[in-house]
Amino acid sequence: FFFAFPRYIMAPMLSENQVGRVVSKINAKFNVPFVSESSEGQMIKEAVDTLNSSMEPALRAIIPPDYVEIIKLCLDETISPNRKLPMISDILKKNLAEPLTNALNKEVDIPAVPEFMEEQFLKLAVDEIIDEGVEQSLQRFSDTEVTD
Repeated sequence: FFFAFPRYIMAPMLSENQVGRVVSKINAKFNVPFVSESSEGQMIKEAVDTLNSSMEPALRAIIPPDYVEIIKLCLDETISPNRKLPMISDILKKNLAEPLTNALNKEVDIPAVPEFMEEQFLKLAVDEIIDEGVEQSLQRFSDTEVTD
């Protein structure tokens, strides 16, 4: 089978193990009539390998670079979930904490708390909620407890 080479080739985002799992999942759901399973599997593997090298530039064309880095961290099997947690949380906080705190501060009023303290509370709450979300997301991929 022939696949066109992408215009920009970068390091693959998926490991060989991840490629194998993706190929197996696609092969279970995608059938080409009159093609044997082994030929179909090889065709899918070649396509996924091509996509794998094109994934990062394609992502960079549609989302901010920080979000590409989050995806790359999530896919990186060489970094433990506990090491990924602060790295991903920091990127999300850099992009979300201030605008989310400001948006919440316009919508939420905590009675008997002065405005400057309310903003401090909301900033702390947003940071902790981001950490919790990342921790829960990473927990799915780990056999050990993920904590900050």
